[in-house]
Amino acid sequence: MPSMILAGDVGGTKTILALFRGKPGKPVPVRQYVFDSRQRSSLESMVRDFLAGGTEKINVSVFGVAGPVSAGRSQVVNLNWPVDRKRLSKIPGVGRVEVINDLEATARGVDLLPSSKSRSLTPGIRRRKGPYALIAPGTGLGTAGMLPEGGKYLAFAGEGGHRDFAATDETGYRLHRFLVKKYGRHVSAERVCSGNGFRVLLEFVVSAGIAQAGPSLLHKLDHATDPNAVIAEAGNKRSDPAARAALSLYVSCLGAVAGDLALTLGATGGVWIAGGIAPRILPSLTGKDFLESFRSKGRMRPYMEKIPVRVILDPNTALYGAAAFGAAHGGTR
Repeated sequence: MPSMILAGDVGGTKTILALFRGKPGKPVPVRQYVFDSRQRSSLESMVRDFLAGGTEKINVSVFGVAGPVSAGRSQVVNLNWPVDRKRLSKIPGVGRVEVINDLEATARGVDLLPSSKSRSLTPGIRRRKGPYALIAPGTGLGTAGMLPEGGKYLAFAGEGGHRDFAATDETGYRLHRFLVKKYGRHVSAERVCSGNGFRVLLEFVVSAGIAQAGPSLLHKLDHATDPNAVIAEAGNKRSDPAARAALSLYVSCLGAVAGDLALTLGATGGVWIAGGIAPRILPSLTGKDFLESFRSKGRMRPYMEKIPVRVILDPNTALYGAAAFGAAHGGTR
């Protein structure tokens, strides 16, 4: 009988829990539920509520968490509660418990993606054998990689989203000075390339005199529950000059950061863009700004021009990766 696996994708905005049958090759989903992470006091409360909705016997529970993991414990970067394997193991019915980084889970889920669940930003460039990198703009900015090892891939997660933000042109230098005044000396890439970056970049382009926000956008922002989504949508539709400028700057910055990650990891196998933001701004990512910033690495430009880049469209990739980890490892490293 296949194992029953509880998989979790724990993020700063939402947490998705799902049950899978752990068949070889690809776990089969049984049921899932989405929780608002900000409205809950712990992952344990979500797991208890989820388990109350069924009678399945779980063999393994694997939770991908948006934060660094050490000894089975992680403090979710954008929340005030931790994810702890020991505490989760005390919940009746969860089986063996494993906590991994959510980008490691996503990396493990990439090979389970059908081609229809991703979009190439580099048509004509085929994926080659070699390391590949993941970058995931969302509530935060996650990074991970996969290294070939003995015919398989070794997944690992990093915290590359907290690397220093680097300016590459005069606008970038002005933006950096603006961010230093706002956040202090250390300005991370996550400040710009996560979801909250849209609001920050809109504030910058307006204050720098690059573009002015129109009355329609300002009215929507006054009544928005998610101002960043409003700005991204207006930028995609090109319905507001300031939103358009902010989105263009966002895409350029994301391209530069993704290119740096590709260089650091030697990601000749390709770069995957995960997270919830990329599919929503796909029309802008397919333009010239992203790839130009991605490839503009001086003498390494020919190297960068051979690296394929794809956007992951399936929001459940991390869940499938967590379930695949559970099926392969039985909940133990």
